[in-house]
Amino acid sequence: MRILWVCNIILPKIANALETESPVLGGWLTGASIPILNSKEDRLIYMFPFNSEIEGSIGNLTYISYKEPDISVCADELIIRFRDIVKSCKPDIVHIWGTEYAHALAMTYALQSLDMLNKMVISIQGLIHKCAEVYNLGLNKKVQTAQTIRDIIRHDSISKQQEIFTRRGLNEIETLKIAKNIIGRTEWDKNTCLNINPNLKYYKCNESLRSGFYDADQWKYEKCKKYSIFCAQGGYPIKGLHFALNALRILRDKYEDVSLRVPTEDFVHTSFLDRQKRTYYFSYLRELVKKYKLEKNIVFLGSLDEGMMIKEYQCANVFLSSSVLENSSNSIGEAMLIGTPIVASNVGGCSSILENNITALMYKVDDTFSLAEKISLIFEDYALANRLGANAKEVAIVRHDNTANNIRLREIYKKIIED
Repeated sequence: MRILWVCNIILPKIANALETESPVLGGWLTGASIPILNSKEDRLIYMFPFNSEIEGSIGNLTYISYKEPDISVCADELIIRFRDIVKSCKPDIVHIWGTEYAHALAMTYALQSLDMLNKMVISIQGLIHKCAEVYNLGLNKKVQTAQTIRDIIRHDSISKQQEIFTRRGLNEIETLKIAKNIIGRTEWDKNTCLNINPNLKYYKCNESLRSGFYDADQWKYEKCKKYSIFCAQGGYPIKGLHFALNALRILRDKYEDVSLRVPTEDFVHTSFLDRQKRTYYFSYLRELVKKYKLEKNIVFLGSLDEGMMIKEYQCANVFLSSSVLENSSNSIGEAMLIGTPIVASNVGGCSSILENNITALMYKVDDTFSLAEKISLIFEDYALANRLGANAKEVAIVRHDNTANNIRLREIYKKIIED
């Protein structure tokens, strides 16, 4: 089987061959690619964005890059390049991973022109048009429009970022209207996509996660850092770090040593000039930290590789997903595999992957008092923390089973090819 993947990041294996930086994110792509690359019957053709157009091979892996100067614009030249690649590679199936970028629409148009839409399937990752609707949740108009020098130069602001999401969302909706086959994981992504195009064939397939999480030591209450909260992301508003800081303020009044550990660069102890080089969102987060005197309660971890992430999950008293929207968060999946007690906003597809009071404690996304209360419950209840973590791990082992997920993906490919 000749399988062509269209992705938005480079595989670590390819990055190493090209001697370029390997991505921190995208572990599900590595997990899904392993059985294909280990197969004697299959050939994987992997397409990814890069600063130049290159082609090469590593064993039965062929890699082809494409240039995408603007992720919100479906350029004619990209459609032409994709059409030429497909005609040259002659894939049995084309799998587009994600609808968030313009290249998804470009490949859809390319395959439409070749009368090959019936051999295309799209995996739903997030849904950008839905993200656009809630991008600014919890941020007032002043914060949405304020700018640093960096923002002024780039004509950027939180409000303008939302506008870009909206434009990208229009591409996404057009892609889904044309497509015939999609792969999803939650009731939310299924209902959202079928509402756009009721004729879509929807296939469910869970994701495999980064390999290190399957064999990692399970979270233990006795070894965790008490009153510590780990957030896996926080670099832009949709991850809801502003809500987490408001909850931290409430918790600090009760637990003096409470800490919020975030994998970002320090945005508090920086000079005025350094702050002007980053988006205003970080300046706003700094204002919250200063306003509530949380300087001693926030820990900046910088960029974390897989091993570092595992240690953070193992050491955290609570893993927090404070996002204003998620489909099926890989960070939540990783926390579940480790068995870290989880508190999560009840948004998007989260209710399909978490069960309130069974595998996690869930709260209304903008209710910071409820968020603080849920974290406090885990801080104070040893039995609850252990029960949530153990239940979550039991579910995650089944949901993220590499073998089962890879078999299912192959079944989907065969079904589409045969129809």
